[in-house]
Amino acid sequence: AALPLMMSLACMQMGLSCELAWRAVTVVAAQSLGRAELGRIVPGARADLVIFDAPDYRYVPYHYGENHARVVIKSGRVVHRRD
Repeated sequence: AALPLMMSLACMQMGLSCELAWRAVTVVAAQSLGRAELGRIVPGARADLVIFDAPDYRYVPYHYGENHARVVIKSGRVVHRRD
């Protein structure tokens, strides 16, 4: 629940665009940990993903407090599915 909160604060209080907030919690976060191979959806990359039940990428940062995760995939396998 902390990650969507940080995205919400970044967008609503600090003026980041939704694009930059998503980039910050994916690619930039991985780079800051010295794991530049993570945080991107590209062929051959490790498949750790969350599929959100949202109309588009801008929805999640602006609707904090709701669980938007529909499917969680870890190492290419579905580990959680909300029906």
